[in-house]
Amino acid sequence: MKHDTKVAVIVPLYNAEKYLCQCLESLKNQTYTNLLFVLINDGSSDSSLQIAKSYCFSDDRFVLINLEENKGLSYARNLGLDFLCQKFKLENQEYKMIDKSIQTEIFTLSPPPSLIKRSPTSKIF
Repeated sequence: MKHDTKVAVIVPLYNAEKYLCQCLESLKNQTYTNLLFVLINDGSSDSSLQIAKSYCFSDDRFVLINLEENKGLSYARNLGLDFLCQKFKLENQEYKMIDKSIQTEIFTLSPPPSLIKRSPTSKIF
């Protein structure tokens, strides 16, 4: 893989506190430099949200989208894809969903330097 190829990893979270640190540490320790990790908290009732926030506020490769209520795994994954496909816009240094009917909060150390820019030849797997 070329070193300028951007790679995004979408991580849906739901009550995953038991394994979340191990998962996020594994992502954080990757040596490939052009990475973006999109964490989607799907209404967790444990400490998953706080754990995910701590990674976002310490490493600018992590972005956390928080859903107040559980919407399901497919919805969480699709929301991550919507973020990567730029259905969110940057407003006053915060990302906002263009569709105002979706209630989300986004946490990040700073807006990622550049989101994945889709070209006609780019693929999402």
